[in-house]
Amino acid sequence: MSSQKLKFYFCPASAPCRAVHMVAKAVGADFDIKNVDIMKGEHRTPEYAAINPMKTVPTMVDGDFILWEGRAISQYLVQKYGKENQLYSVDLKKRALVNRMLYWDATGLYQAVYNYVMPQVLKRLPPSEEAAEALRKQVKYLNSELQARKYAAGDHVTIADLHILASLTHVSLVSFDIGSCEAPKVEAYVARLKTELAYFDQCNGGLYQMCEMMKKMMSGQ
Repeated sequence: MSSQKLKFYFCPASAPCRAVHMVAKAVGADFDIKNVDIMKGEHRTPEYAAINPMKTVPTMVDGDFILWEGRAISQYLVQKYGKENQLYSVDLKKRALVNRMLYWDATGLYQAVYNYVMPQVLKRLPPSEEAAEALRKQVKYLNSELQARKYAAGDHVTIADLHILASLTHVSLVSFDIGSCEAPKVEAYVARLKTELAYFDQCNGGLYQMCEMMKKMMSGQ
């Protein structure tokens, strides 16, 4: 295994970036972070496009290997640094369940969060009730999954939980209350993970900063 540090290109408030940051901390990876200010369009520069032609975040550079898409990066990190780690079990069926919840987050939950939050953040549009209802539907689905188990894919934290947590906390950028979804299991799940994960605050500082900035923008300061 190379001793060279990984390099991550992150937007600190981004949910996929925050999830990868949490996974990297969980597996003990050695890394440096290069912040990419998407509000200033830094992800669209020729220099960044040369690294990631999709111009997305996060991007990981491991020596001469470059990878983007947050969930793929998380899978890579656990397989490189924690092959026996419960975060991503080597058991075929357990890993399949983690993958199912990861893919649901990507195509269901995170997409619903993005569609509700980002028009308000980037375009200053009013909240969409249609988007809010789509988001409530996804939260209620997670609530049903958590009836049978403590975490998204079993009885311990996996990379699926870290991505789902990053998606759910992204709604704090705007006025969306998970409590309005009638999903008590989800509320308890989020609160528990924030407490259990020693690295949560460190990896989510960018979200807190963005929340403060959004409050000032909304108040006209």
